[in-house]
Amino acid sequence: MMARRIAEAQGLISIGDMKYAEASRYVASADFSLSVAASQEAVEFYLKACFVALDQDPPKTHTFRENEIDLARDAIPDEYKNLVPLGRLLVIANLWGGARNAAKYGIAHTESTQLFLTDDAMLAGKHAEEAHRTASLIVSLVGADWPSYSTE
Repeated sequence: MMARRIAEAQGLISIGDMKYAEASRYVASADFSLSVAASQEAVEFYLKACFVALDQDPPKTHTFRENEIDLARDAIPDEYKNLVPLGRLLVIANLWGGARNAAKYGIAHTESTQLFLTDDAMLAGKHAEEAHRTASLIVSLVGADWPSYSTE
């Protein structure tokens, strides 16, 4: 069962990696709105990988609730809780999840291409990288069956 979860989580990370690569290509072509959208999707796949690795059903929405993160956090042994920043990942996912539709479709009387700047795309990319690191850490720790860890 654990091997299947790990494989599924790794698959979600791979999809996130493809979205992150897509975001990088959009930055290179100065399409910052689509870069933000692709980075948001990468963050979402990385966070869903965390849920799967922790044997939790990932939400089927583009936003995440605190109680959902709490359930995932409860699956983490106490000595690892401070090492795995799920709360921060929740904030990052919801920050960019809130921008998702505007990045893809624009807002009233404003096309998406006019909404986001280079710095926005770069920040979304940095957040995707951070989400990748967190998901990879969780998958490796779960795959190793939470090896002994000491903060001393």
